[in-house]
Amino acid sequence: MSIFLGGSQPTNIFLGSNTIQTIYSGGFIVYSAAGPAVSLSTAVLAVAGGGSGGCGTGGGAGAGGVVYSSSLSLAAGTFTVNVGSGGVAVGTNGGAAPRGNRGQDSSFTGTGIIVSASGGGGGIGYDEAWSAAFNNGGSGGGGSDNNITFGLTIDPLQGNDGSGSSGTACGSGGGGASQVGRSGSVAYPNGRGGAGGSGSAYTIRDGSSVFYGGGGGAGTYAQAAAAGLGGPGGGGNGGGPSNNTNCTSGTPNTGGGGGGAWRSAIGDDNGISGTGGSGILVIAYLTASFSSSGATSVSGGIITDYTSGSAVYRSHTFLSSSNLVIS
Repeated sequence: MSIFLGGSQPTNIFLGSNTIQTIYSGGFIVYSAAGPAVSLSTAVLAVAGGGSGGCGTGGGAGAGGVVYSSSLSLAAGTFTVNVGSGGVAVGTNGGAAPRGNRGQDSSFTGTGIIVSASGGGGGIGYDEAWSAAFNNGGSGGGGSDNNITFGLTIDPLQGNDGSGSSGTACGSGGGGASQVGRSGSVAYPNGRGGAGGSGSAYTIRDGSSVFYGGGGGAGTYAQAAAAGLGGPGGGGNGGGPSNNTNCTSGTPNTGGGGGGAWRSAIGDDNGISGTGGSGILVIAYLTASFSSSGATSVSGGIITDYTSGSAVYRSHTFLSSSNLVIS
């Protein structure tokens, strides 16, 4: 910054770490002071929406991708938060047994910042073959009894593959954030549906350990012994025959995959598959880091202060799409 005294050469002056600019113009003094740059060190957890399960001994859906960054420096500005919804359920009684739908991506974006998690893959249905657009995702969807193929993860740092099986009268589980889906087991007619892969646990929101990104459990045929259970982290259970149990949806704001629907007899594809659980996005930082960052305000989301060990943290939790604003 400069002072102009009427000559051709400006004079630079500084006040502490800030610079002051003074311009003499028409008898008035005009000045401005530039404050220090903002640099806030944060952790970011992005979880995408889980997929929906398949139908008719359907595969469990893949969990939404889970992405965690432990050290991300944010400057002042507005950051766009997008929280993905879960895949829409499919199937009706007596109809064809379609594959499930993929969940939607979650992301955190701003100047120079892109954090993105991919939506989970849908479970494969008895009457439809594998499709990359539907069954691949943050974690892959599980295969049906009629389809040994399964969904793949788009990025192994976000999740895991589903699993495939054939001839067991059961589908297989969708992949989770930390574990592949499990195959349906034991030959017809006493098979068991494959369980969804386990999610991963994080303490970023309030200091307590919470699992995110569990895969959906698989549906079964009528004579099978049991349906597949959803993986820890919000995975929905598959539909089973013991008491005509319908499958369940992924838990909201966990990215859990939906459960696969069950089948009572050939040509009768019972129930609607489980919807995928919606995603979540959390930003957290040490309160001491905020004090030294140069920021005066951080707003957006559900704000929670908590203590972990001897450190005090503040988190901003987004259950739906919005903005984080740092000034």
